[in-house]
Amino acid sequence: MKANILVSFLERHSSEVLNMLIRGEWNIEEAIEVRCEEARENRDNEILDLIEKGYTAADIKNHLRKQTRSATA
Repeated sequence: MKANILVSFLERHSSEVLNMLIRGEWNIEEAIEVRCEEARENRDNEILDLIEKGYTAADIKNHLRKQTRSATA
């Protein structure tokens, strides 16, 4: 449980985890949908943070492009 990552995950997703354990259900399509939604929320939060720090639109665009390139490399 390095850096309490699992604890943090279970706290954030406790209802989903319990539903999966109780009902014994896991749906790959739903899991992908949830992951995409979380990624969008993270990206939105990151953009808002950059705006609050005074980054320009061009700076933010370049930052996001670099992230995309490094993620696909």
